[in-house]
Amino acid sequence: MKYLSQVIDETLRLVNISFVSFREATEDVFVNGYLIPKGWKVQLWYRSVHMDPEVYPDSKKFNPSRWEGFSPRAGTFLPFGLGTRFCPGNDLAKLEISVFLHHFLLGYKTRLHVYFIKEEKVRQFYKNRNNDPRRDARKLGEEDTGVGDTHDN
Repeated sequence: MKYLSQVIDETLRLVNISFVSFREATEDVFVNGYLIPKGWKVQLWYRSVHMDPEVYPDSKKFNPSRWEGFSPRAGTFLPFGLGTRFCPGNDLAKLEISVFLHHFLLGYKTRLHVYFIKEEKVRQFYKNRNNDPRRDARKLGEEDTGVGDTHDN
């Protein structure tokens, strides 16, 4: 059960049910040197949190063993939200996933199908629907030139 729990956590890290959350700044606050004024809406993209290489080395790789003896700092693992909006059913959801996987893996014959995807194809999946480069997600401080798509190099 311990390794199964690690597989579930790693899966939740890589594939989020909810990919963003919105909050409103209740007071002026500085984040990484940037002022977020009171009343501004802030969008947190969970994928950027879960793919942070400083927290999760080799973050693009599926590695359930990374959870062996690892307890993530607050705010670095958010598959069920954070704070007052933390999902109260998170333990039930993990239990349901465990029961499903138990019956699925023991009750069916499975085989591994391996294929490779070039990284640039994966990046195209995350582009915005309008193909408007001005609407692509960017990190704070990343310059917006308004010309071309920085993801297709």
